[in-house]
Amino acid sequence: MSNMPWFRAYTEMVDDEKLRLLAFEDRWHYVALLCLKGQGVLDSEDTLMLRKVAVKLGLDLRTLDDVVRRLSEVGLIDQETLQPLAWDKRQMKSDSSAERVARFRARKKQEQDGKEGSNASVTLLKRPGNALDKETDKEGDTDTEKDKEKTNVRRRTPALEFSAWPAEPSADVVADYLRHRREIKAPLTQTALNRLGTEAHRALEMGYSVDDFLAECMLRGWRGGKASWLEGRNEPRAGQASGFDPLAYVNRHRQREEIDDVIDI
Repeated sequence: MSNMPWFRAYTEMVDDEKLRLLAFEDRWHYVALLCLKGQGVLDSEDTLMLRKVAVKLGLDLRTLDDVVRRLSEVGLIDQETLQPLAWDKRQMKSDSSAERVARFRARKKQEQDGKEGSNASVTLLKRPGNALDKETDKEGDTDTEKDKEKTNVRRRTPALEFSAWPAEPSADVVADYLRHRREIKAPLTQTALNRLGTEAHRALEMGYSVDDFLAECMLRGWRGGKASWLEGRNEPRAGQASGFDPLAYVNRHRQREEIDDVIDI
């Protein structure tokens, strides 16, 4: 994990016995090393890495050695590599908006394939003499028809203004979200978009980009979207079998009722 704009810091730090064993200046040195880890400085194979760390901390090399020794003695970093211990455990990796959008598209494709498969089965049962080669010829036109549909949708959709958002989402994500709103029969208005922008600001403070936020709204089938709904999310792992969970079933329907009652945009 490198070039991170931020990292997780936990409120329990103020009571952590390892940190309390250190002098005040060494506590700052530890926080500075966490920042350098997030920037990727500690992960570089540069032979001048120690010098760069010393410059960042405002120390000479001899003083840096003493700081590293004291931090390693209390079990906060590795003395040889300067790597913070338990970094991967504390800094949980989030999936990207691209991965969320890919899952959304894959799910929609499976649903569409299922519908087409059912229609094809019924047709073949009614007409045993159907020629499969004709169906094969039609498949070549699918991509072209989809492209034309996207172009027509863009022409029919009024221009949307994202000035109330922290940043404008990518064009692909916006197109997917507009299609999602049409499928749930809730066309997106400028007023609704501005309200979503307010929630996008809050979601950004939680670490979600604007693309992440819209991707989550699509994946969960939300009509609107609130940043608070993203707290404590627990998505199943890829490939993991999902059995019936009574509590999850009740909570899911309760959440849908709250969405219909509170956010109707």
